[in-house]
Parts: sequence; C-alpha cells; structure tokens
Amino acid sequence: MDVFHDWALPEPNLYDDFDPPASRRPLRPSAIGSLLASPKSGTWLWNPHRPLRPPLTSSPRREEDQRGVGAAQGEVQRPQIETSEVGRERQREFASQAYECDNRGKLLDELFGHLWTMAPAIPWPKPESPRSQLMSCWVEDEQQGRKIPLEGHLTTENHKELLILVHGLGGSLDSPYLLRAAQCAHHVGLDSLRISLRGADRKGFDIYHAGLVDDLSAFLQAPELNRFERIYIVGYSLGGHMVLRWSLAPTNPRVAAVAAVGSPLDLTRGAAALDRRRIWGYRWYILHSLKEIYISWAKRHPVPTPASVIKRVSTIRQYDQLTVVPRFGFGSVDEYYQSQSVGRHLPSLQLPALYVGSRWDPIVPWNTIKTSVDAHSKNLTVQMLNTGGHVAFPSDINLGYGEAHGLEAQVIHWMRQQSDF
Repeated sequence: MDVFHDWALPEPNLYDDFDPPASRRPLRPSAIGSLLASPKSGTWLWNPHRPLRPPLTSSPRREEDQRGVGAAQGEVQRPQIETSEVGRERQREFASQAYECDNRGKLLDELFGHLWTMAPAIPWPKPESPRSQLMSCWVEDEQQGRKIPLEGHLTTENHKELLILVHGLGGSLDSPYLLRAAQCAHHVGLDSLRISLRGADRKGFDIYHAGLVDDLSAFLQAPELNRFERIYIVGYSLGGHMVLRWSLAPTNPRVAAVAAVGSPLDLTRGAAALDRRRIWGYRWYILHSLKEIYISWAKRHPVPTPASVIKRVSTIRQYDQLTVVPRFGFGSVDEYYQSQSVGRHLPSLQLPALYVGSRWDPIVPWNTIKTSVDAHSKNLTVQMLNTGGHVAFPSDINLGYGEAHGLEAQVIHWMRQQSDF
C-alpha cells in the first residue's frame, strides 16, 4: 500500500506580477496574422535581424495621473487592494497603465521573442558535434556520503585552450545550443567539453540545483584537462547561473573568463516568472525534463518525495519545494532561492564575466534581472540585446567583439581578449 496516498501538493504559486491585465491579454489568430503582414502591401514583416522598437514610454496624461497618486514621474504605483466595484475598476486602470509602461515593449516584439525561443524546438537536424570522446569523473557528496559519477564529451583536437559548456534547466550535453557552441569552438581553434550535470543523463544518480558548483569543480580537477593551458566557461540559462556562482570563488587558476547566456540572477523572481500562467507551455516542457530526471533517480535510490507526487507537480516552485529543498537540506524553498541566488553577489565576481540576454526573453524576463545587473561590478560586462529570445539569437549577431559574427563566436572572442591581460 502506498503510504503517501494522502500526500498534499503545495498550493500552486502562479505569480502574475509580469502578466498584462486580462482585458489586454487575448490575442486572436487573425490579430497575429495582421501583426506579421503589412496592411498595405501584404508582405511579411518577420525579419529577425531588424532593430526592434524601443520600449514604450508613458504618455503625459498617464504621468499626470501617476503624480496625482503620489508616484514619481515615469513610474507607476499601484494602490492598495480595494473591495468596492469602483476600487476594482481603478485597480484595473492602474494595472493597464503598468502594462503599457512595461519595458518589454509592444506585443510584436514580445512575439518575436517567443518565435526565437521556440525555433530550436522545431525538429531541424541537430548541429553535428565535433569529434569527441566520453569523459567521466566523480564528485564527492558529503551529505550522502557517496561518490556521484558525472559524464561529459571532450573533443580531441589537441588544442591548448578549452571551452567548457554547461546546459540549462532540464537540458543535457546534447542540447542544440551546446552542440552549436562546440562547433564554433572547433572552428576558432578551441577544444570543447560539454558537461552533463548530475542526473541530467537520466541514469538516475542524483538531481542538481541552481547553486550547485561541485560538479563543475569536479570536471576542472579531472586529469584529462591537465593538458590545457587556458580554460573558458560558458553557461546557458540556469547553467550560466551556476557558472557565475562558481566565479565568486574560482577553484582553478587556468580559468581566464566566464560567460552566462540568458541566465536568471534572482531565483525568487526567476521562478515566479517561469510559473506565470501565460507561459505554461515552456514550464510544461521544462518540468517534463525535470520529472524524467527525478523519476530516474527514484528508481535507483530512496527519494524525499514519492515519484507519484512529483508527476502531479505543475510549477517550478512546487518542484523545488518537494525535491531540491529536502534533498540538499534547505529549510524552505525561499531559503533555497535567497541563499543560492547569485544576483546580489555579482560585485564580488573574481573573474571577468560576460552576461548576454534578450530584452524579449519570455523565460527570463528583463525585469527579473535588471536590479541585479544594475549593481556595480568591475568584472561584469552586460550585453542586453533588442533581438532574440531565450538562449537563441540571429546567426549574424554582432556584439562588437571581433570580425566573426554570431553569439558563440563573439562570446569566445571576448573571453580570449580577457585572457590577454
């Protein structure tokens, strides 16, 4: 008999801080067509390389209304919740104003962000990986008193420089963005190592969390990497958060620079953004992968929460509360988010770091990381782009680093520049 049959899931925490009011939310299919086609010529407006429009600004009338309720010019303060019908109407008015002033800009630009994010999921042929060999190492887990095996794919071109690539939440070493980066490293004369965080290979050895840097440290200590004179690290999405966490106290002097692409910096706000109702499709996709990892682990080891319960989880916060918190000994999900978030520690980075993101990223919205990147850090360079989506950008994008265009080529050139100092 299943002793957990009365297990109750935590209440879903579906934050709507970043959602438009309901009156502005619907988008009919006919409206999508009118956005993509020119009303005069009928030609398609989809051009991923065009410069996107700047964010909306508030009108003089809205600013006058805002000053009338005590808000600073250009800002929106929402009144306290009112229960009367007049109060609710006023609340909806303020919500509408806040959405119009939101730095995500117009709906068309948001739509392009979704298109760029979803494009890698289209079943195109995956990028081919350069010739590589399987690399294994072990990480010591003091909490469980055992060693956990890790795997990666290391190219064998015998270069003196190495690029380490870290996947995002629910990803693996075969994620398309890692294969694309490994290809680029091969073309510019670097070896590459695509690592799989614990459990990401679906072999059931463990699970990972956003602040777990031990796996990266274990790979850096592997004897297979002793031949490299200089090492660079790039992390995508949650993997970039891990890389930045590691850079607060680097353990290998050969690492010259790091980069994070489309990474959350504040885990509380990041989880809230990912749990929005309007992006349930992305959340379902990520949770599906996380559940695969957890169920594989449950088949081999005792787990803190039954797999049957995890299958019913519907938000990232629920997943973290039932898996990461008990597995790694956090007191609560809020303690996990607050203690492991790298955002407030960015001024303490010990290595040159590059952050690349999109203002139209639907998974890691700009307003969830703005406070963190605005903090002064002499070692952090930030590139927020007006194109692209989540870890996906035009192939000819130019950040101003070197002649070769494309995200990976530009990032690699920047990291090589840092190693010259």
